[in-house]
Amino acid sequence: MIKLKDILFENEKPLSDEKKTFKSGKLFVMKSPYSNENVPYDHIGFITDDGDIIDMSGHRYDEKGKKAMPPQKYKYEDTEDLFKLPKNKEEAIKKGHYKEIPLPKSVEIPSEVPTCSIDKRKAENCGSFVKIVLSNNGIKTTESNNMIDIATKVGEQSSAGKEAIKTLDRKGRKKVEPKKEKPAKRGKPGGWWNKASKNRKASYVKKHGGPPEGN
Repeated sequence: MIKLKDILFENEKPLSDEKKTFKSGKLFVMKSPYSNENVPYDHIGFITDDGDIIDMSGHRYDEKGKKAMPPQKYKYEDTEDLFKLPKNKEEAIKKGHYKEIPLPKSVEIPSEVPTCSIDKRKAENCGSFVKIVLSNNGIKTTESNNMIDIATKVGEQSSAGKEAIKTLDRKGRKKVEPKKEKPAKRGKPGGWWNKASKNRKASYVKKHGGPPEGN
């Protein structure tokens, strides 16, 4: 069985070998065949100004399996082999397997594993990679590593982004419905009402809004 890291080792070199930065104005989210069926997206990264993809995976290590590999740069067409996505990007978007979200401003992506300028933490997976790059470029993000949360937070910061996240696939995200007030229970009809004292009847009406049904 061919593993993801084997394909990447064969096709691409780590960005750190090139020692430069890349400009990006968009995020991407995608769904790979390795994700749970209930998860709409399990991968997130950047799209360079020349249309290439840059991502970092928490499951990608060197040949010895010890050191996390830096971000990778590849063509969208390579996702057919890497993530089993349709080679045609528009088809992938239509099927809900791929989505692009504009950033509120252009960012610079380092070729090495980025370190957060605030708390000095290094990126460990695609979610933390994106958040650290965004934070270092002055773009508000979220504490969550969930792809939808990150993409939504980014999309909310520009008119183009807001338009993009309107069709963001949010299946699997629980929607919290407001609690409905239960109607006041009315007592069951019975002969006790006719025998009840005025004080008891008044107390019942005050509590339940009227006499029991059938009376």
